[in-house]
Amino acid sequence: MELSELFKLVAEGARAVGSGISSHTVEVVAWSFSALLAMMRAYVYGRDKVLKKVKLFMMGDEGFWDKEPHRNIAHHIKSLREGIPILTIANFKGGVGKSTMAANLAAFFDDAGVRVLLIDFDYQGSLTDSVIKTDGNLKLGAVDLIDEKLSVEKVLDRIEKPVADFRRLDVFASSNSLSRAENRTVFNWLVGETKTDLRYNLHNVLSSKQTRDRYDLVIVDAPPRLMMATVNAVCASTHVLIPTILDGISSSAALNTIDVLLKLKDRLSPGLRILGIIPTFVYQKTNYKVRELENLAFLKQEIELRFSNKQDLPIKIFEEQRILRKEAIANVAGDRVAYFADPEIKNMYTQLGWALVNEFGTDFKRKMQDESFGPQARVGTAPANVIALGR
Repeated sequence: MELSELFKLVAEGARAVGSGISSHTVEVVAWSFSALLAMMRAYVYGRDKVLKKVKLFMMGDEGFWDKEPHRNIAHHIKSLREGIPILTIANFKGGVGKSTMAANLAAFFDDAGVRVLLIDFDYQGSLTDSVIKTDGNLKLGAVDLIDEKLSVEKVLDRIEKPVADFRRLDVFASSNSLSRAENRTVFNWLVGETKTDLRYNLHNVLSSKQTRDRYDLVIVDAPPRLMMATVNAVCASTHVLIPTILDGISSSAALNTIDVLLKLKDRLSPGLRILGIIPTFVYQKTNYKVRELENLAFLKQEIELRFSNKQDLPIKIFEEQRILRKEAIANVAGDRVAYFADPEIKNMYTQLGWALVNEFGTDFKRKMQDESFGPQARVGTAPANVIALGR
């Protein structure tokens, strides 16, 4: 209803009842009705807008997450290039070995003298359970990485120390409370209580001088669906690696993961590089089974057709660094990380680790081959063997 209609309606009503209301009073009442109507329209518009965002969020739609960022993207790219390597391990399908890979890669780099920060962003807490022996009293620092309530210094005090095999690793632990913290933070963002862009909360911590002085590498275990922690990992990372089983369902999920990550990369973090796919739970050491070869061919074909021109460097399949299906990984779960318990598993992750070092660039590789790398000189014979494998 327009103001003129309101004014006319009130005036006619006043004349009808012979109330003797003055024209000034009629005008005031009309303006009051108009203001009330405008407020109601604004409420309905705001409510519908928020409900639309909530629907997109609940559906896990990338359309909710890839809206225009509230920051200088050129500055963000520069910050990533000048920082330390940050590797996210992601796949929007569970059960493909993400957490196991994160733990064993952390073991490889720790063994090589690298100061590693390991972040468990999966609310199931599988990575936390595999690298930390606890009585249940965890600090759950992963929540603080996305909550933005604490300063960087206080966030970095929320780390946990892993099992004894590690010498330099710090861990941000996770549990179901991460999901609740995500929902709370996103809700505050939706209703306008949070003005900062929450998608970059993790980047703000990891790009800080305090973090870069303290660590040489960050590894993030992302959750198996699109949520706030996943988007934070994308915006904070320099590289993404996608583990997958070589079957039809998992291969399709890996391609879907690449598709979503590329959309988020283009919009939010163009400095991110999607390294590619690493086969997991492979049956044979020296060759692939027929079904696995078929899925490898499918992945190669689809990557070429769909993603060949999506970034400067190609999206690879790390065929030679495949991760075998090994009982030893399950046998030591909860007590030790398999890298430290089984020579064959150690060799697998050493090969994959060095393949990643080559992707991280010459500066990082040079540091890996420096005997004084890390806060302590290397100990024992393993580091020398690691260096030999990388040459």
